Amino acid sequence: HVRVFSAFNFLPPNMTYSDAVVNMHKFLIPLVGALAIITGTTLVFMLARKKDSVYRFIPIAYIISIFVQMGFSFFLYITSEGWVIGVQLSFTAMIGFYSYLLFDKHWILVNTIGCLYNLLAILGKIPFLGYSNNLYSLLDTAFAQASCAAWFGVLTVNDGICDGYVSFARTIAFFLIYVVAFQLFLSYLIYKDFDGLSAVQNSSNSVSIFNDSKSSYESISPGAESDG
Repeated sequence: HVRVFSAFNFLPPNMTYSDAVVNMHKFLIPLVGALAIITGTTLVFMLARKKDSVYRFIPIAYIISIFVQMGFSFFLYITSEGWVIGVQLSFTAMIGFYSYLLFDKHWILVNTIGCLYNLLAILGKIPFLGYSNNLYSLLDTAFAQASCAAWFGVLTVNDGICDGYVSFARTIAFFLIYVVAFQLFLSYLIYKDFDGLSAVQNSSNSVSIFNDSKSSYESISPGAESDG
């Protein structure tokens, strides 16, 4: 039995799992959706009207979104329905991190395609590949709670890992949908204006990893040796 997670029952004592599901439908989805619309509209406005002042922060926001995807996907591992998606999101986040370290246009494109695939997958829009349900819904039904009890071998579905923790993981799943969509947008922006952002990053001392990686390749190139 998984006893350690019994302490991670995030629900109030007087709230059942079904109550939490209803509350998520009533409050969380509209609230987070409204915040996403406000934030997204503000971002689009800034990119359109204040491009010079915000464009230099795009790579920083890009790597933050990658780390958030990588970190929060871990919470899906401790679910019976979402752990496979957790593996997918964490692995593709590693590819995104690789594209950031190299800051190579080819790898930025690869990550953009990966982000698009992830977004369609967690939205349940690729049924012919087995993605027929969105990530949130996988953790939203009574079946998810019963499946959790069988997966972890707990005696009751009211155990903390299959009650409060599933509610917590459902919140993470909903949040990750926006994170992946945001990363897709940023990745495409970097790919589309790669030359301009490369110039900004190469002249910036705040993100020197691009210069370091490029100089290391140049130092071992045949041309660099012949010049010496």
